Amino acid sequence: MIMIRSPRQDRVTQGTIFCGGISEGYDNKPVWGVVITARCDTAQEKTPIVNYLPLVCIEDWLHQSGGRLVIDKAISDLTAEFKNLLTQRALSHSLLEVHAISDLVSVHFPEPDRPATNKKEERENKQALQARGIACELNNLKSCIAEPALDGNQITVILQKNRKAVHAVVENLISNKLAGFYFIPNIGEITEYQSKLGYVIHLREVRHMSMKTANALLNGISIDDALTRGIVDLNFSTFDFAFPVAEITSPWIEHLMQSFCSLFGRIGLTDIDKSITSSIVASISPLSEETV
Repeated sequence: MIMIRSPRQDRVTQGTIFCGGISEGYDNKPVWGVVITARCDTAQEKTPIVNYLPLVCIEDWLHQSGGRLVIDKAISDLTAEFKNLLTQRALSHSLLEVHAISDLVSVHFPEPDRPATNKKEERENKQALQARGIACELNNLKSCIAEPALDGNQITVILQKNRKAVHAVVENLISNKLAGFYFIPNIGEITEYQSKLGYVIHLREVRHMSMKTANALLNGISIDDALTRGIVDLNFSTFDFAFPVAEITSPWIEHLMQSFCSLFGRIGLTDIDKSITSSIVASISPLSEETV
């Protein structure tokens, strides 16, 4: 499978990957860009700007955008565990709609005040301990995700403790089932800060640079050149030199563009009233005395 090849020397084109990209939340992390402007527009310079999508290492992604998805998944899994505990106590799941889990724990899963004397008490003590653990972990997860930026040390601990949730998110990512993100295994070997695990393209975050900057990339742009020329549409916080590093080949670039277009081309409609089915059936095949 050849997904990546060396970049063109004559022009930046659709599928070109370059270092020095910009992405929200990754200011001090290596970011690359994947050009998505149509080939004809870049070849004939029909547009004053070139659009691209940010690309980051999957390790950094899991500590930012992917980390939030892991937390969401972990919260969902823990909530399901708590609902199972409610079922074991013959309590309705609807309690969660009007009461905080911490309140439910205090009322229905009190901390044991003495050692268990029989199997029933032993089971209830175990359930209470589990419920309190779930409530505590949910509180930590919700507090973490409520912050504008994820704390690096905190998200590292969360990723280590929620291996199942990490597995589910990554599996969906590499299977192209995660809306808004696209996985590619490598970006060649001529760039710094390479990842052995893969990279993630942010499909929702469309960025741009001037055609002048895109053309200058062919010969490379140093941080000093950027300052001299007043180039502000590239990020040099990590890279000292921006240049094309690879190109996504066909048919993968077409598949990437298809995923990108599908994401923004979706149309949501209100569901048609399913009771119409009964009206249609009754009109075509009315009830008879034999079928009543």
